[in-house]
Amino acid sequence: MAVRNRNDFFFEFVKKYGDGLGRGDFVPHARKKTESYREYGAGFFGAKLAKSRGHQGAQLFFHKLFGPLLCSLFLVITLTLLGCETEDSGSPPNRLNVIVYNSAGYATADWQWSRVEIKIPGTTPQATCLPYQAGSQITLPEIPFNAPFQLSVEMFSGTQECDPAFLSGRGISLSMQLAANTPAQSVSVMIAPVGTFVPTTGSIPAGQATSPLTSRLGASATVLPDGRVVIIGGARLKAGLNDNPQLAERIWDDSDSIEEIYDTVEIYDPRSGSFESLATDEASPQTLYYRRAFHSAVYLPKTKLIAVVGGLQQLVVGAPIEASKFIEFFDPAARTFRKPDSIGPLSVGRAFSQATLLQYNDPNAPDYLFVSGGTGVAAGSYEVVQMKLDELEKHIAGAGALIAGRWNHVSVLARNKDNRPYVYLLGGQNAEGTIQLIDIFNVVDGKMEQPPPGAQAPSELAEGGRIGHAALFVPGNINDTPNAVYVFGGWKDLERKQPVARIEVISADNGAQLVNAADNFNLNRPRGHHAATLLTSGQILVAGGLEADAQQGWRMVGDDELIGKVQVNSGGSVATQIRPVTIKGLNTHRFHHQVVPLPNDQALIVNGIQKVDTTIEMLPPLSTTTLPAELYIVDPRPIVITN
Repeated sequence: MAVRNRNDFFFEFVKKYGDGLGRGDFVPHARKKTESYREYGAGFFGAKLAKSRGHQGAQLFFHKLFGPLLCSLFLVITLTLLGCETEDSGSPPNRLNVIVYNSAGYATADWQWSRVEIKIPGTTPQATCLPYQAGSQITLPEIPFNAPFQLSVEMFSGTQECDPAFLSGRGISLSMQLAANTPAQSVSVMIAPVGTFVPTTGSIPAGQATSPLTSRLGASATVLPDGRVVIIGGARLKAGLNDNPQLAERIWDDSDSIEEIYDTVEIYDPRSGSFESLATDEASPQTLYYRRAFHSAVYLPKTKLIAVVGGLQQLVVGAPIEASKFIEFFDPAARTFRKPDSIGPLSVGRAFSQATLLQYNDPNAPDYLFVSGGTGVAAGSYEVVQMKLDELEKHIAGAGALIAGRWNHVSVLARNKDNRPYVYLLGGQNAEGTIQLIDIFNVVDGKMEQPPPGAQAPSELAEGGRIGHAALFVPGNINDTPNAVYVFGGWKDLERKQPVARIEVISADNGAQLVNAADNFNLNRPRGHHAATLLTSGQILVAGGLEADAQQGWRMVGDDELIGKVQVNSGGSVATQIRPVTIKGLNTHRFHHQVVPLPNDQALIVNGIQKVDTTIEMLPPLSTTTLPAELYIVDPRPIVITN
């Protein structure tokens, strides 16, 4: 018997209107169409099935429903695979149900065209465009069994066939794969307007906005390979901070300002669009052993655990707050923490430090973390920790001194053109002020790079010391973009009176500046305590933060920015015509938050704090309520470059 190992997809758009229709009304309707598949497709579908009985047939139905359970009009796609593994197999049918729904508040009136694309790693994406109307039938590209793929759905306005200039909304599934003769599978895809921030929206009930359950400052947000985001720890500020102007410049990173440190965990699942708070009951706790805030949480690919390192620690509510030297492991599969004695402690407690995963070219190398800086005695040192379970004594693989002791810095793993890894320590502060010098750790040699003759450090920030900044490694390509570390915004001074506009671009080959002040490669809005991430499109998103006002106070930044990579001209000089593009800002302005990229062309923004009014004053009133999470929907079109 010849084994067939592919799927042919057939689509049909069907409109269904009604008053008070809920999701329950839709499901039986779809099932009825599925059960009568061969009769229903006697013409177009029947001929196709007769030619290739081993292929996988499918129907895709677009339905419009209105119902009391839904916050807004939404779209549902049901895709059902029917087929067999061999030409005469009597096995149960394979099924894939795909529900595509709108983000909260997103209208669909302007949709004219739909584009459905299958993304298979290592192959050219295959797409089909068709009018968004009832009765259309198309065949999608083949999808092999047992191969990962993503399903992309895009909606267009305008009269031209799927004209990119009129791209309205899009959604992409997380990676999935189909196996022959398996139980029914389901996947949800949220359609949202591109280039904007939208609420996280649940697929059940479809279209309903979701939100984190706890307000967190100084929490960590770690993306797992399957797209889930694990949010760990964090803190709640004391009430009455607004009455104490002496705390004005330190309210965001001072233990005296903290009322409570959390031991709880929330998980955001982009498949359902929902947040889940893990159990806190004493019988089966899924909480940290040590309450933590302003810590590092790093996913370890070899052990498939999250290492939670350092930070401010509190044993119980009301207990003293101190720098933590303990490492804990969170197991995403078991959804529990390993006991702290799973690995030995750091050599010293490290609060406001950084932990960075070291990447070696040897695939057999274990996971190592480079842990640097921290307040107090930890400021001037680093240690390399081997992430080996049940190793209580020999886990410290290396240690040494930093050129510039620091905390509140940013640690970035970068690779040069020869693929050699280095860790860049950028900005931060110590007792003397903000730090301008850059420390560079040579991962292969296992030591800090030494300054050249006559210099204090291998490199330095051109605009001076920095706190409240963001930094990313942005890989280039061999044609026109160099491997570089980008540094965005921040404050030059501890009092946060001097915001930085310039975007510094530092070569990953030698630490040299690739752009200078005359190039005017600047943020449109100087800001600090913002967040930045490298999107799947290769663009850089800078979101949220604070900016200075004319009265020497602060206000939240109302818009955000997209930045493209710096390009190199054919002669080797850096092109300077690229500029950041201002985009519509967060729906809920905030600062001291996190933004993480998701594998389905979205970025998740969580946590942070905000002003509760728009008055201009030295110490902004702070919100103690939970801030809603938001998603940035990547626009795949290139950034418009202006001269």
